[in-house]
Amino acid sequence: MNVRYLIKRNILLFINDKSAVFFSMMAIFVVLFLYIAFLGDFMMQPLKVDFPKYAREISDTWIMAGTLGIISLTTSLSVLGITIDDRQKRLIEDFKVSPMTDLQITIAYIVSTFTITFFISCVTLVIAQAYIFVYGGRIMTIKTLLRVLTIICASTFSCTSMLYVIMGFFKSTSAFSNVTTIIGTLSGFLMGIYVPIGSLPNFLQTMIRFFPPSHGAALFREAMMEDVLNQSFLYLPKAALSTFEKQFGIHFYYGTYECTTLVSYILLLSIGFVFFMIACKMTTKKR
Repeated sequence: MNVRYLIKRNILLFINDKSAVFFSMMAIFVVLFLYIAFLGDFMMQPLKVDFPKYAREISDTWIMAGTLGIISLTTSLSVLGITIDDRQKRLIEDFKVSPMTDLQITIAYIVSTFTITFFISCVTLVIAQAYIFVYGGRIMTIKTLLRVLTIICASTFSCTSMLYVIMGFFKSTSAFSNVTTIIGTLSGFLMGIYVPIGSLPNFLQTMIRFFPPSHGAALFREAMMEDVLNQSFLYLPKAALSTFEKQFGIHFYYGTYECTTLVSYILLLSIGFVFFMIACKMTTKKR
């Protein structure tokens, strides 16, 4: 057995589990349902006052960008169920007596999780873009598409590495299921996708700003909303745009410091790298 075989085996296990694939896509359908049934009017009514022409596109793009942030987290978590299942069945012990090293085993699990999550995120992006376009929004440019794909990579790497380490403390699928339910329920609130962050109490705003995956959601919003916001704020002061970006979680502020795009990228990649190294160290200790 080698790394390539283990990566392929993990991907096929996930793909062949139809329920796992379905529930990994559940987040976008839940968000769409909540948005169409409840949140849409709540979001658009205030926007129609100031941006009657662009209110729908601003609202649709904002919610879809946030959904992409959730997918990076929830899909990674769902795919890592394979690791928990292998650990419970003690299959990982079998892998360790193969020619593969501990590092290779860890890489195989992380790479397979990253690959599946990236693919599901791309499918979600297609659905999101189709929804925006059907309701009168614009198709993103090639430049924007490349930015979004880069963010998907950074966000997925960060979530995959972080969750792999966290899931290392769980030995049974029942405990994993409980954690999955909790994280899946809280992820929408912790990324500020149901209600603009500026409308939340201060302690919740602080939680969102310090929740690493929320920086991925902020980057998605910035990339996907750039064109429509430039049109909407074309004749308004720059300060008005900055206030809007703060209110809707496009840029995070820590006191008077504005977290720039570069800092959010560095944060995601740094967390991904640190947790990846921790995962490798944990695997070595367990031998």
